Amino acid sequence: MQSLPIGFRPAFHRERLGDGFDRRSGHWRCGDTGGVGNPLGALIGAAIIGVIENVIVLLGVSPYWQTIVSGAIVVLAISFDSIHRNFMKKAS
Repeated sequence: MQSLPIGFRPAFHRERLGDGFDRRSGHWRCGDTGGVGNPLGALIGAAIIGVIENVIVLLGVSPYWQTIVSGAIVVLAISFDSIHRNFMKKAS
């Protein structure tokens, strides 16, 4: 019974924090620092991470290192994307 209020906490704070839907324009919005991407890209990214994790398992890497390798790949991909976007922005 004590966990019930914790499960509903996001619903209680929705008015204060917002749910991501702009009622004035009728569009979904995202934070000021993000907003790049789409559902298809998220699915492709999840599939790529799944394949990488399967390859890591097939190579016999320790479960401890599997998490580190997967995280490092995600950080490298995000860093590469950020550098590429900054380079393209400066070039134009």
